[in-house]
Formats: sequence, C-alpha cells, structure tokens
Amino acid sequence: MILSVLFGLLILAVALLLAGRRLLSVLLIFLMLLLVGLTGTAPLPARLLTGLQQPFLDLPSPDWGRSNAIVLLGAGTVKLGDETNPSLTGYGRIERAVSAWRDCKAGGHECIIVVSGGDPNRKGFTEAEVFADSLIALGVAESDILRDAASRNTFENARFTRQLLADRDFDRVFLVTSGFHMQRSLLFFRHFGLDARPLPALMLQPTPTLLPRAVNIGAADAAVHEYLGLLRYRFYNALGWNPEPAAPPPADKTLSGD
Repeated sequence: MILSVLFGLLILAVALLLAGRRLLSVLLIFLMLLLVGLTGTAPLPARLLTGLQQPFLDLPSPDWGRSNAIVLLGAGTVKLGDETNPSLTGYGRIERAVSAWRDCKAGGHECIIVVSGGDPNRKGFTEAEVFADSLIALGVAESDILRDAASRNTFENARFTRQLLADRDFDRVFLVTSGFHMQRSLLFFRHFGLDARPLPALMLQPTPTLLPRAVNIGAADAAVHEYLGLLRYRFYNALGWNPEPAAPPPADKTLSGD
C-alpha cells in the first residue's frame, strides 16, 4: 500500500512537472521523500508494529484441553518451476503449527490442525492444499488435518473455520498466524463465536538504520494494512454491513475453552 502511494505521488509529480506546475511537483516529491524517510527507517515501523504485536509477546505455553483445534491461516504461495510452495511467511506459520501439534500430541491430548486458505489470486491451487502437503511432509498425520479451501481473506478464514468446527467438540481452539496479523485475526474469529487463543508464528522487527531500507518500508506497509483492516471492520459494523456477531458457544460445548 505504501509503495502504491509512493508510486502514485511520483507519477503525479512527473505529470505536474510536464504540465508546468513546478511548485506542486516539488511539493509532491518532498512528500514522497518524507514518506520514504519515515517508513524506511526503523522508528515509525517499530511504533506501528508494537501496537499490533505487543499483546502477543512472552505468552505462556499453550494450555491444552482434552481436545484441541489448531487453526493455521494461509499466507500465500509461490510457484518455482513445476512446484508450488508456501510463501516465506507461510513457512514460519507452518513450523509453528507443527511444533504446537507435536507438543499437544506429546501430552496425550487430541489435536487436529485446520488449514484455512483458498485461492484468492486464482493460481489454480489453494493455500489449504499446499500448506497441508507441507504439514504432512513434516510428520503431521493426514487424519489430523482439516482443510478450508474456500476462504479468500481473513474474515472468511474465521467464517469458514467456524462452519468446519461447528459440529465438533473441541475444548480449545488455537490460532496460528503472524504476530502482526494476530490482533485482526482474533477479532474476526471472535466475531464468529470462536474465542481462539493466540499462537503467533513470528514477529516483524524493523532494521535500525539511518538511511531508508526496503525491508522497513515493507514492515510499515504490513502494519498499515492491518490498521486499515481493523478500521474497515469497525466501519462495516457501524453501517451494518458485517454479518451479525455469533453468540458464544454454549457452556456444555465450548469451541474455545473455558
């Protein structure tokens, strides 16, 4: 998003310059450089990410129930030659889900992994299938995997996961996604009656530098995307555009624990 704004400012500045509006062109270039400076060095991205990730630092070990569902959110895929693989962010989430599944099983608990992700970019394959293949390759039993191959975004991840789990008796639901994505994901899952417990896969950390770096702009972009998603959710709620929030599960059948 930030890169799109920067590109738009550049195009507009060039157009104004060609039209003889030099002062406006210079002002837009100044704004563009200011935005690069603010987002390309660590302080602003770090501040933005702290508001998203701080609640999920230093969490205690999972409190496993008798039966548990670990929900793994997709994070895009990449195609290399004839192979389709999870994205770099996706591998971090997969590793966290597998680690949690092994820990749960080692304690003698029932545990499944729900892989949630469709094909929003119409690549011809779903995140659920690609991520599930990686889970199986890392030792997760096929019988312990459920797939939601219909979700196109985080809101649908929550909606369709709720549908998958509606007729199953789980004492706990745990949510695996990136730390910067966790706050919005939990909000959406709770909207659909799933009081999921966070299992963050990774935390974004900007690189301290005096000169702007692309990695910091990318971190700021990810943070801004999350804040806009939270704002849009509340805006849609105010207008009545979101479906009605689901009631929490009954006391004798809690999908998310006590």
